[in-house]
Amino acid sequence: MELDPPDITVFYGSLLMAEQDWNYGSRGCKESRLDPPREFLMRFIRWITQSEYGNIDKIITTAVRNRPAPEKYGISLFEF
Repeated sequence: MELDPPDITVFYGSLLMAEQDWNYGSRGCKESRLDPPREFLMRFIRWITQSEYGNIDKIITTAVRNRPAPEKYGISLFEF
C-alpha cells in the first residue's frame, strides 16, 4: 500500500470538512450534534495525529460505525 502525498491528503481532508459544513451546517439537510459540524472530522484527524500506530484499527472502526471520536480530541492541537 502506498500513501498519497501530503498535499493530496490535505486536499481530501478539506473537501470532507466542507462536505460536513454543507450537509450538517445551519442550512444543511442533516442535523449535527457538534458545533461546528466539521468538528466530527477534526476529532478524528487529531486522534490519528496523537495516536500510536496500533490504534488505527480502533479509529477506523469508530469512524465506519458513524460514532464520533472521543471528546478529548475536541481540543485543538494549538490549545495544548
